[in-house]
Order: sequence, then structure tokens, then C-alpha cells
Amino acid sequence: MKCLTPLLVAAALFVASPASAQIFDGDGTVEVSVAGDFVWLSDAPVEKIQGTAKGAKGKISTLATDISKTTGTVSVPVENMETGNGLRDKHLKGSDWLDAKAHPEIVFTITGLDDVKTEVKGDVKIATGKAQGTIKIHGKEKAISVPITAKVKGDKVKVSMKFEVALADFAIEGSRGAVGKKVGETISIEGTLTGSAK
Repeated sequence: MKCLTPLLVAAALFVASPASAQIFDGDGTVEVSVAGDFVWLSDAPVEKIQGTAKGAKGKISTLATDISKTTGTVSVPVENMETGNGLRDKHLKGSDWLDAKAHPEIVFTITGLDDVKTEVKGDVKIATGKAQGTIKIHGKEKAISVPITAKVKGDKVKVSMKFEVALADFAIEGSRGAVGKKVGETISIEGTLTGSAK
């Protein structure tokens, strides 16, 4: 019933593409501060749990002429995660699960973008690709590739993403027998981040 990530965060892919279709004007460094929310789904045989992870924040840096050079971080406070059930939320943040006290944030570190494609629709520039990097959950870090879509209108940026994380990759065992029965072994995550370029 938890994992997210961020990542999420995941997320920094607003930039440009091959020279013929830049996402941002100019040829210098572009800095973007982003914020937003994630939703996640645990689908297990006994129970389906839908939750939120609000308050994601991050800073992204890229080159207007080379989207592949994107770097940055996006983090989500574990304390902001909710499932719609107070007792379940307490368990989620407890030592058996995400352990918010010991590991207060989920952090996605972006090292670059791959497979970038761009198009222009009216005054909106759209880039799709895969944000490469690592995601750190429950004190464990793992390499991750997150498919993203970035829409840029003027200096406004909107990034959306959808991906999955496996609890076992982050040593999240939960209460005895819960994972795989009441909580999905893999958590589906969707997120939207918005910001302004400088």
C-alpha cells in the first residue's frame, strides 16, 4: 500500500529535443521548479487500495538545445501519503511499511532523458521520453526509467508520468503475509508536476 513515488517524481522532462524542435527558446540553461501530486494504486486479491501522495517538489536543470542533459531531483514527503483510512495511513507510515520517521522522503534523482520525441500543437510544445535516474524509497535506491510527457506553453511546464515500483525492490515487507494478499506486490503510480521555466 505504498511506494511512490516519486517520484516520482519522476519527473523532469521538460526540455527540448533534437535541434529542429526545441521545447524552450534560447540556447542556454533552463531551470524549472516543479510541484504537484501523485496518485497510486495497490491492487491485491483481497483488497484494492487507492492513495495519494501530495506535496511533491523538485528542481530541474536542462539545456534548451539538448534535452538529454536534464538533471535534477523530485521528492515527496511520506507523511503526506494518504489512503482514505486513518488507521491504514498510520500503518503505511509505520516501521513495518514505509517508516516515515526513519525515511521521511521518497526521492527521484534524474540523470538524463532518453528516447525523446517532440511535436508542436498550436502554441503548445510537447515532448515525450524516458527520464533516467534512481528512486530512493524506504532507504533503498534503485535505477529507474520513467516514461514522461511534458507540455510547454511559454514558460509554463506540465509533466505527467505513469510507472510501477515493486515493494520487494525497496525491502518493504509490511505486516506478516500482507504483501501479495492485501497489498499488491507492485504499486502503480501516476503523477503530474507543474512549474515555470527560468
